Amino acid sequence: MNTKQPPKSFDEVSMTFIALIFISIILSISIALMADISPSSGHGGFIYIIIPGLIGLLSLLVYVVLIAIKPRFKYIFGIAFILANLIAGYVMMNSTF
Repeated sequence: MNTKQPPKSFDEVSMTFIALIFISIILSISIALMADISPSSGHGGFIYIIIPGLIGLLSLLVYVVLIAIKPRFKYIFGIAFILANLIAGYVMMNSTF
């Protein structure tokens, strides 16, 4: 008899990672806003909010789709997308537009 259950896609762990991805989106936006924004840039820092937010929402969407397809790798996907969000904020902080 095979009593081994396949891993569930959405459980407490995946909901925790979704919450952590939301927190990483907020952190990446706040990191990006620490950039030295030139007053003559013309966009007033708007791009420093939009790009990390879009990257974060896209990573959240991809995370949900990936854990629905491959639930065994939810830890790897979750950590990878949290780090990707933080790196996006850091890259935006060090970029000039």
